[in-house]
Amino acid sequence: MEVRFRGKTLDGGKWVQGFYVEQDGIPKIYRDIPGNEWHIWPINRDTVGQYIGLQDNNYIDIYEGDIVRVWGGESYTGIYEYDQNIEVKGFDYYDIIAALANADNIKVIGNTVDNPELIGGACRV
Repeated sequence: MEVRFRGKTLDGGKWVQGFYVEQDGIPKIYRDIPGNEWHIWPINRDTVGQYIGLQDNNYIDIYEGDIVRVWGGESYTGIYEYDQNIEVKGFDYYDIIAALANADNIKVIGNTVDNPELIGGACRV
């Protein structure tokens, strides 16, 4: 599994992805940008999330802190047997895999930083 992190920059609140380090107590994301060598962004500690090694149906990477909708098992009445939001929380790869493994469909619908309203009623992993 590729080890990668994301976080929101301190200046502007832009999401960035790359390697995570702490320097002088400040969390930072490093990334090699072709033609620019390495770029370093100081990030907000509360926004840091690790890539879990999975993607949704649209090939969107899933990170800690994401909220994913899982649904499937459509019955003959056209109603899904299961349809729930799961907060990817507390990086425990095996629990997340178990929760997502039986899903016919997975879609990242937001994250706990930008979309906290999606957490309500969600099944937390």
